[in-house]
Amino acid sequence: MSRFHRCINQGFWELFPYGVLLWLLTPVLGSAFIADDIPNSQRSAFLAVENESVWAFTVRLTKQWIHNEGRFFPVSVFENAFLFSHVHSRFVYKVIEVVAMLLLALSLSYLVRLVTREKSVSILVVLLFAAVLQVRFWYDPTISFGILFPSTGIKALLSLALMVLGIRSKNHYKKWAYLSSASLLWLLALMQYEVVITLVVVAFLICIHEAESSWRNRITGFSSVLVPSLLLLGISRVLRSGVVANPAYQTNLDINSVLRTLRYQIEGAIPLSVPYSRVDGRVALG
Repeated sequence: MSRFHRCINQGFWELFPYGVLLWLLTPVLGSAFIADDIPNSQRSAFLAVENESVWAFTVRLTKQWIHNEGRFFPVSVFENAFLFSHVHSRFVYKVIEVVAMLLLALSLSYLVRLVTREKSVSILVVLLFAAVLQVRFWYDPTISFGILFPSTGIKALLSLALMVLGIRSKNHYKKWAYLSSASLLWLLALMQYEVVITLVVVAFLICIHEAESSWRNRITGFSSVLVPSLLLLGISRVLRSGVVANPAYQTNLDINSVLRTLRYQIEGAIPLSVPYSRVDGRVALG
């Protein structure tokens, strides 16, 4: 096989998982605005009525969330307001949703390739991502919430990738550039959706895995994620002090509730459950 044909063959197998994912996501392009996206799609009108800029709206709503619920996620508020104040076509918005999911898969693939140093594994992980992807009606991370989850995931995954690059870097300046960028992205992800803090465990395991680097480099790398996490955790505790939050935003550590939620999460991630559900008639599996 010639070099040209090898490149074509390699390119096909690298792009094939993204083609599968795109195929699975095509129904999103014809979906309506759902859940929070319904009122958010009218953001431009609301801002015009209030004679308010995107930034002023972000500040006001952030203060409101702090006062009422003790929550702090200004990046989410800003991105959502900015998106819907500039995108007025439902189809364009749906295209952005699909592109965001593809970029999320690409970010995951890049991190896996970086950590494992195996191209084949990074290709496989995109296929697995496509297989377990869920698109649910109403409250769904893929087709509602103003692309909150894909955007947060991209930031967190790229932050972890930059952490790895920083740990491995032999150049002093590049190392600190990578780790500073990792900290910034991680902080932005935390200020977009606080649940990102649970991924600190993943960062810790990645640092343990980087056995070829010194312990000093690995500890420094992990600190780029741990420090902003502790900072946001402290801020969150202070903001929640004295605030009686809505039950939907309270932390429930009851073991029965935790186990029940875990069970639903596992069941919901059964591979190929989306085409199996026959939601759009493309695949009918026995």
